[in-house]
Amino acid sequence: MIKLIQFVLRYLADENFRKLCDSALQFSKSIDTHLGLFGANVEPRSPQWNKVRNQHLKEQSTCQVCGTKEDLSVHHIVPFNVDPSKELVPSNLITLCEHNKCHFIFGHLFNWSTYNPNVLIDTQIYKDKKVNAHGNIKNS
Repeated sequence: MIKLIQFVLRYLADENFRKLCDSALQFSKSIDTHLGLFGANVEPRSPQWNKVRNQHLKEQSTCQVCGTKEDLSVHHIVPFNVDPSKELVPSNLITLCEHNKCHFIFGHLFNWSTYNPNVLIDTQIYKDKKVNAHGNIKNS
């Protein structure tokens, strides 16, 4: 987890490193698409998905990693193609952004073909480390 946090901090701070990562992200998507992995075996969305998504974004309107309000995604903690019964369950959703690649980094662990079942824990650890790194120690 520490290496992930160090990576994210470097990604957010270093423009050249960000460009390198963005290239790797595009390469990952193209390989996954070529192999039929990106978007493979995806069931059609429930007709209720847009309503649930919009409600979630009203309640959780910022990226839970970096705090941005730009280019947000509603991420399924357990993907609905893994467990369709969780597609519309609010506790299975977290807001992550595409803007700073938080969705790709924290939600999919740098690989669109995988998911991070510990995304809630990892985002909290990252936020705690970020707060402590800036000298804003939280009171318990």
